Amino acid sequence: MTCPRAWIGVLALICLGCLGCLGCLGCGGDDATQEPVRLEMGERLVTAASLPELLGDGSTSAVPIRDVVGQRATVFYGWSVSCPCVDSVEPRIQRLMAQLPPSVGVNWIALDGEPLDTIEQIREKMLRLGGAYRLLLDPEQRLCRSLGLDSAVQVAVLDAAGRLRYRGALDDDQVRGAGEHLAAALQAVLANRRLKVAERPRVYGCFFSDPASCTQRK
Repeated sequence: MTCPRAWIGVLALICLGCLGCLGCLGCGGDDATQEPVRLEMGERLVTAASLPELLGDGSTSAVPIRDVVGQRATVFYGWSVSCPCVDSVEPRIQRLMAQLPPSVGVNWIALDGEPLDTIEQIREKMLRLGGAYRLLLDPEQRLCRSLGLDSAVQVAVLDAAGRLRYRGALDDDQVRGAGEHLAAALQAVLANRRLKVAERPRVYGCFFSDPASCTQRK
């Protein structure tokens, strides 16, 4: 017969393991109850959470985040209605998308992290810009915080395994697009090369509002 004290020790170890698991994404628990953990470079995005996706008819549908990851690479692109920088860089985003479309295994996901944006406003701007990327709504900024995106027009690039390979500025200039950091990052990821600079500071783009303060105002 097993000693009761031995069982108590086993149960204690199991409980400690469960507590240690609460700090990570995708450990089998409910992601909505866990504080997002900001990914470090090279870490894999693992989550069972879903976000609403804006569809062409203006409706939304919950999509598991793991289902939007591309076969070769994924670009998460910070987006908001009020940020004029989104309008400025749209031609550059469309040009890159034409060079590396989803058909070659690169998924382009706009991530609206602005809690004040409405569905109507988002859809109107998408139609005006002719945006061809998929758009997920993240008003509580849970995925944004995991990826380390706190403003519009910042990007995060994942590789085929879902590992964070680049985070930061799209390029160095809102008007001229000097630098082309995103293009260089994608080329390196697709060629399975190490990036010379994996993280760059924010250069332009409007910060997202604090979702807690927006909830309080409402």
